[in-house]
Amino acid sequence: MIYHQIESHLLVPRIYGTTLKLSPSVVVISILVGVTLMGVLGAVLALPAAAAVPIILRTVREWHERAEEAEHPPEHGLP
Repeated sequence: MIYHQIESHLLVPRIYGTTLKLSPSVVVISILVGVTLMGVLGAVLALPAAAAVPIILRTVREWHERAEEAEHPPEHGLP
């Protein structure tokens, strides 16, 4: 029982965190939120959803920056 507790609370979050480039605390919180909202299916879907959030935010930020550059192109001093 002690091994199972160590594995599920220390090893698994670190392994998933390293693989998905998430902190172990984000892994644990994601799984807990997923289980609370949708049960076992939520636990399964929680990590892919948590890993997708930073990618989506980065894509939206890059899209917004490109839109800003299109509206206000940089001036190079050319006539």
